[in-house]
Parts: sequence; C-alpha cells; structure tokens
Amino acid sequence: MHPFLLQWMAPWGLVSIPSFGVMLALGLLFGGAVMAWRAPKLGLTADAIWQWLPWVMLGAIVGAKGLYCLYEWDRFVLSPLPLLLYPGGLVWYGGVAGALAVLGLAAQQQQVSFLTLTDVFSPGALVGLAFGRVGCLLSGCCYGGVVNASALPATLQWLTATAIVYPLGHVSHPWPVYPAPIFESVGALLLLGVLLVWEKRFPQLLQPTGRWSAAFLVGYGFLRFGLEFIRGDRLVLPWLGLGLSASQWMSLAGIGIGLCLWTLSQPRTSPHSAPLTNT
Repeated sequence: MHPFLLQWMAPWGLVSIPSFGVMLALGLLFGGAVMAWRAPKLGLTADAIWQWLPWVMLGAIVGAKGLYCLYEWDRFVLSPLPLLLYPGGLVWYGGVAGALAVLGLAAQQQQVSFLTLTDVFSPGALVGLAFGRVGCLLSGCCYGGVVNASALPATLQWLTATAIVYPLGHVSHPWPVYPAPIFESVGALLLLGVLLVWEKRFPQLLQPTGRWSAAFLVGYGFLRFGLEFIRGDRLVLPWLGLGLSASQWMSLAGIGIGLCLWTLSQPRTSPHSAPLTNT
C-alpha cells in the first residue's frame, strides 16, 4: 500500500502526490485515447471527445462522491466537510450516473444520439476503471475480504496464492485478503478486450446504436456482482433482503437495463449521420 507516490518537504510544507490521483489521471488520459480512436467509427470527432471528456470526468467525480455521502449519510449530516474533502470515497455506480448526466447534456447540446455517446465512452470507462482500481489498491480502499482457504472448493484453492496483507494501520491488518481491486482491474481489461474482438470479428453484433453500452452494462454488472462476494468493505442493505450489497443490487439493475437495451437497439443509419463538433 502506497497512498502517496511522492512526498517532499517544500518551503511551505509537505507536498504529497496521491497515488489514486495519479492513477485517475492516467485512466483519463488512456481512456480518452481509446474513445478518440473509436469516435470516427461512430461519426464523431476525436477533438470533441477531448473537449467533453473533462466535463464527463467532473460529472463522474461529483456523482461518485454524492453516492458515497448518501452511503455515509449519518456522518455527512454531522460533519459534511471532511467527507467532501476526503480524496477517496468515490462510489463507481455514482460515477456512472454522474457521467451519464453530463453525456445527456452533451447529446442535447450537440444534437447527437445519447446512445451514440455512451457507445463511445463505454470502452474508455473500462480503461479508466482499470487504472482507478490500481489506485484503490495503492490507497488501501475497496479492499478484499479475508481469504479463508477451508471455505474454498478445490478448484478455487489457487485464489489463496493471490492473497495480500495490508500494512499496519489498515483496517484488514494482519489478515490476508483478496486483491479485489486488481481482480476488478483485470476483469475490466478482459471485458474490453472481448468487446473489441467482437467488434472486429462480428461487426454486425455491436453495430446497432446502444449495443456497446448494453454490453458494457451487462458485462460489468456480472463482473461487479461476483466480485462483491469477496469485497471486505461491501455495504449490505438489510431492508432490501437476500443479503446482497448495494452494489450488487445496482449491478442487477444494470444487467436488466443492458439486456433491454440490447433487445431494443436499432441499426445505425450512417457512420457519419451525427457529427459531433467543437463549439
């Protein structure tokens, strides 16, 4: 665990570069590159993607922080400022909601199909997630649950070899835990790779508007639903029943929306029917 990649003493005090912030910036850069690369295939311009990307990222951060504050509502009401200024505390599904809100505004302003924009931004979101979860590992958040070898079937005993131990001061110390952030990072990249291969080998499969977004929702929904079982910080809402976490319920909702979107998606009329340009 390395919450800060660099620290040095300046004349005005200690200067720290947080690991999570660096990984977030790298995710924004490489995710943006993937979106800009794919944009012309959907009739959009790369310049416009870079123009909107900071606003989408801002919306994602606001949404992610907002959902975190809802999760910690009792603490937020008593002392909101520490939670708002806390560099962590970003909930993925809240970030998705915030990003979608900004994309909705972009679609309205530029007269572009909302689903076309989400199709462009979906693969970039997976790249950003992959980098972001590495930042989570370095920061010590989104940690995995305690590895219990006796509870694992023989086919999953290999998971014990992946266990990590966070340093003294972490809530999980000294127990060996699953590297849940890395599992999610690898899973996001695998999902991206599968979808890119599908797009190349079976273009008709992902060509209809909204199919990329649908596949993103379904694929990530299953990934996150499964990973929640080995998360050490999972938030279970007893009033919803079944012992599922809040993220698992949202994953199920995402899977349902994705399946409906896949079924209802329509073929694109033209690869250049909706150019998004700078304003």
